[in-house]
Amino acid sequence: MSQLTGDIARTMEDAFRDMRFWVIADVTNHTFRPDKGYHNFELVEKDTASSVVIAKIAGKAWGNGSQKIAAFEQATGQRFTSNIHVLVNIAVEYHPVYGMSASVLEIDSSFTLGQLEQQRAATLERLIAQNTFIRKVGDEYHTANKELHLNHVIQRIALLSSSISAGAEDFRHTLENNVYGYRYRVDDYFASVQGDQNAGKLIDQLIEIYNSGTPYDVVVILRGGGAQTDFLIFDNYRVARAVAKFPIPVITGIGHQKNQSITDLMAHTQTKTPTRAAELIIAHNRNFEELLSGFQKRIIIKAQQRIAAGSNTIASLRSEVINYTQRILSERKQDMTGSRHALVSLQRQYFADIKEKLSANSVLLLTRPKLLLTNVENELTILKKEISRSSNDFLNTKKISLNQNSIANGLSLNVLVNRLTQLRDTLRQNSQRLARNTDKVLTNKEKELIDLSIELRSGPRISLNNHRNALADKLRILETAAYRQLANHKGNLESQSLAVRVMAPENILRKGYAVLKKGDEIISDPAKILAGDTIEIIMKEETITSIVEYKKNNEWNKTK
Repeated sequence: MSQLTGDIARTMEDAFRDMRFWVIADVTNHTFRPDKGYHNFELVEKDTASSVVIAKIAGKAWGNGSQKIAAFEQATGQRFTSNIHVLVNIAVEYHPVYGMSASVLEIDSSFTLGQLEQQRAATLERLIAQNTFIRKVGDEYHTANKELHLNHVIQRIALLSSSISAGAEDFRHTLENNVYGYRYRVDDYFASVQGDQNAGKLIDQLIEIYNSGTPYDVVVILRGGGAQTDFLIFDNYRVARAVAKFPIPVITGIGHQKNQSITDLMAHTQTKTPTRAAELIIAHNRNFEELLSGFQKRIIIKAQQRIAAGSNTIASLRSEVINYTQRILSERKQDMTGSRHALVSLQRQYFADIKEKLSANSVLLLTRPKLLLTNVENELTILKKEISRSSNDFLNTKKISLNQNSIANGLSLNVLVNRLTQLRDTLRQNSQRLARNTDKVLTNKEKELIDLSIELRSGPRISLNNHRNALADKLRILETAAYRQLANHKGNLESQSLAVRVMAPENILRKGYAVLKKGDEIISDPAKILAGDTIEIIMKEETITSIVEYKKNNEWNKTK
């Protein structure tokens, strides 16, 4: 056997001595021993239609060949490993123990780069052709994800990375140690982000993020560096399509400095490294805070202007209220004085009228009964005289007749006696009726006199009380209106004073803000500051004087 293998070795050496071959093959079963710099692998050729291996030879590289592979990795950014398509320059060797092998002498990096670029171009063309939500305008790719608007503040973050990713740690460290004290919620979704064969797992995690129901502000996909082949997953058609259509803005920090992956092109925003992704989020939030600070400054200025104008208005209104109140009080005082004089005059006139009526009624009350009694006495006297005279005349006439006809006229005498009796009764009735009428007149007059006396005592008092109550009501209404108006103005003044105190410069500086002055002017427009200008930075406890060396635009403004 040894003689045979020796003959084969000599024959192979004679046949292939000083011969070199450029072959195109796929690398499989690759192993590397860093301590010795040995690469062992197989070079295979596959049928393009069926992917069946139609040729295979063992390969190795060490010494100069190993250095060529290292140069290849440096040039392409891709690690020399299994499942890559390469163009290599080899020497054919045969060893009695290990058999025939191909020793790598050169490797064409441009061939591999070209192969990857062709695959990349084909994937981009397929994405555009098969998806309406992906368009190319000039050199830019427009996707549904790019058209989403970032929330003003990013706080809820879904982080998609490897469970052992150092880039994820850098991302978290940068977020947690930001100088502005912002706080974030970062939820981890782990997936292998290396190798094209893991594309399905990465897509499954995107679906998991969507199905979680958490209202994330952004999804951050991280990969902290590595060889070019490690990034092939981000050139995968399915991954790129999923990112382009994802309904939450996607930020990438894949960590490849040389090229953009297709996923970078499809995502809302791409950054070079995980740290830059974290810095982008911090800058985005800071930009919104500065926008609010600008609004706050303008509000403070407007508030101060309004407060100054309001203070002048309040002072004017206060003066008007005081003058108006004093004028009303003066007018009411004059009205009260006039009403008092009128009431006194009215009272005096009323008392005079009552006194006059009382005097007249008193005189009438005193004289009328006497007149009535006098008239009755006169009438009774006259009646008595007439009765006496008539009686005498009648008696004399009847006496003669009686003497003549005493017997015959006995009945007439009795009639006369009866008439005299009736007359006496009539006189008695008239006397009684006269007495009753006199008592009735005296009673009525006495009642009128009592009513008049009551009216005389109570009338002026009621009228005076009514006037006094009306004046008191008017005074209370006036005092209430004046107090309410003064209270309202006082409340408005206190509210505006509180707003002034809250927005006072010392309170704003206490929150960590600073005032920038150039000369005697407070600067809010950066265009007014030029290189070489001397500026003052007024902080809570100190004022810093500085000279401007140069200006530059904030990076987060470029990402808008």
